[in-house]
Amino acid sequence: MRQATTVGTLEVLALGDRGLGARLLRRVGRFARRQPLGFIGAVIIALLMFVAAGAPLIAPSPPDEISTDRLVGPGQRGHLLGTDSLGRDVFSRVIYGARVSITVGFLAVGLSTTLAVVIGVTSGYAGGWADAIVQRFVDALMAFPGLVLLVALVAVFGPGITQLVLILGVVGSAGNARVFRSAVLAIRSNAYLEACVGLGASPLRVIVRHVLPNIFAPMMISVTVALGGIILAEAGLSFLGLGVPPPAASWGNMLSVDGRRFMLTAPWLAIVPGIAITLVVFAFNMLGDALRDVLDPRLRGRR
Repeated sequence: MRQATTVGTLEVLALGDRGLGARLLRRVGRFARRQPLGFIGAVIIALLMFVAAGAPLIAPSPPDEISTDRLVGPGQRGHLLGTDSLGRDVFSRVIYGARVSITVGFLAVGLSTTLAVVIGVTSGYAGGWADAIVQRFVDALMAFPGLVLLVALVAVFGPGITQLVLILGVVGSAGNARVFRSAVLAIRSNAYLEACVGLGASPLRVIVRHVLPNIFAPMMISVTVALGGIILAEAGLSFLGLGVPPPAASWGNMLSVDGRRFMLTAPWLAIVPGIAITLVVFAFNMLGDALRDVLDPRLRGRR
């Protein structure tokens, strides 16, 4: 009897797992039908993460391996996307460049989102003079032109992945802090928050249990859009010689060094990393727009 009960329980669990998988597939299919550009962006991002994680297995050679096959065209001598002026395989460097972009992008966005949540949520919830003082610092940070501020900070602290993550994370937190503060101000006067305060809940408990879950949608949208901007900023700084120092494979370095030097004689050196940057930024922007349409209740009601 006990064995039959165990078998029945296992069958129920298996049916539940299959039902969960079927529901997940239906939701993915519904998202693909309603947001085709967002779905394409999600696929591109998934492929990018897969390539970045499996770079040593996918790349035919190390990114810094020098050979005598210099400026070989795509598809020649076993090089899928050709070689650069030092004989390094362009396909391998693009793959390892994806790893650099993913690392800098996710770490910088994680730092900027954390700072933005702490600054924006506490400022918006506290209000009063504390909110006014914090927002004046945010205004001062946002008043500087973004590229000029990034170049100045990198010139002071020096190039490198760690410096890029810290600088891009701190600079990028100002705009998101303003967005999160606006979301908190929109829900701060709701009745359920006043009821929690009336029942004696601490501000930290109100923020963690009620405020953060209600601003999760703008947080997700801001993260996806910021990822594209951070990757583009990293490529721009590397193009200016202020990003990831060579010989590390970076899409911006590939455009700056050989891409600009041999643009007429070997155009693939500029076209390949340029296409990679364009696809990644397009993917994150399209996914962010799709998430906004899905998570925003007002846009859902419009459909």
